[in-house]
Amino acid sequence: MGPAFSGSAVSLRFVLDNWLESRRNIANLRFQIVSGTATAINASWLSHVGHDQATFQATVPPDDETLQEVACYIQQLGYPRTALESSVEQAGRLLRTARTVIQAADTEPGLREFFQQSIPEWKAQVQAAEAQLYKALKLQWTDPVQAEGNSVPEPIRKKHASRLKGDWRRSLGCRCRAHHALFQLMQSLIKPLEQHWLSGHSDDATPGATTFFEQAEEFVVSRVVNFLAVVFPCLQNLGYFVLVGLLLMLLAVTTYPFQPRNEFLFFNWVVILSFIGTAAWIFMQMDRDTVLSLLNGTKPGEVNFSRELALRGFLYIGAPVLALLGAQFPDSLGKIISVFTSTQGTP
Repeated sequence: MGPAFSGSAVSLRFVLDNWLESRRNIANLRFQIVSGTATAINASWLSHVGHDQATFQATVPPDDETLQEVACYIQQLGYPRTALESSVEQAGRLLRTARTVIQAADTEPGLREFFQQSIPEWKAQVQAAEAQLYKALKLQWTDPVQAEGNSVPEPIRKKHASRLKGDWRRSLGCRCRAHHALFQLMQSLIKPLEQHWLSGHSDDATPGATTFFEQAEEFVVSRVVNFLAVVFPCLQNLGYFVLVGLLLMLLAVTTYPFQPRNEFLFFNWVVILSFIGTAAWIFMQMDRDTVLSLLNGTKPGEVNFSRELALRGFLYIGAPVLALLGAQFPDSLGKIISVFTSTQGTP
């Protein structure tokens, strides 16, 4: 009976390995290890005593299962799920719907054959996403040592006893692989969706097929929205830092007597004007983009002037232009600003 503590597993295996090594002449020796309190022992690792001459059992559940149940309980209380978890759930529901369509008697033969050929690939992609998501949540909720499944001496484990620390780096890697599996599933759904859209959503489609294509559209839209929600903040931060860097470079050239000054100012003009043109082109293309226009409720293919577009134009175009004019013609810009402020102040 034992061990009482999980950290004792290393010492226990060391003793049993040495004891078996000194008694090779005794055949069929086996150990049955039963613990009533240890919750962080890797059973398969401890069972490799000698030549797999031991079995380990515990009367209490292991920490990883307990933490998984706690996570499920917190989720039931209203813990918000991430977009990845929702997408994995949508992918599983989509796979179940595809299987239902195959079993339906009114399914068209061509559609049934397509599903029979595609379901194995979809199943592998969904299982890969689910496995990587489960591993990511496990690494996020458990101690890195427990996630590895290796027992360590007691002094090292006491350092982790104060609170659980998830291995966020490996968890992030697992989430990236889950996203990649879902992306492969989305790519395989594009072709049947395009054929469905080109057919004009025929009224003679079976209810099962209609449900499948509706769920597929919802899945693709959710992945696109999730991608945009990740990419847009990165682009925005990149634009902010580039703009601030260019303005600081212009400030350094105008305040410190770098020589030759005119060449440095000309370089700033070229770089900042290039940034302004690139930013204007990006904003116009984003505003004309079909997907973004449909998500924003605007007309695709046209530049829709709005408050947000005006704010971006002033921040990324107006502010750099004013900075350039102020650096090149400080006296003239000062007079214009003073006239404008005096006009605003006149009753």
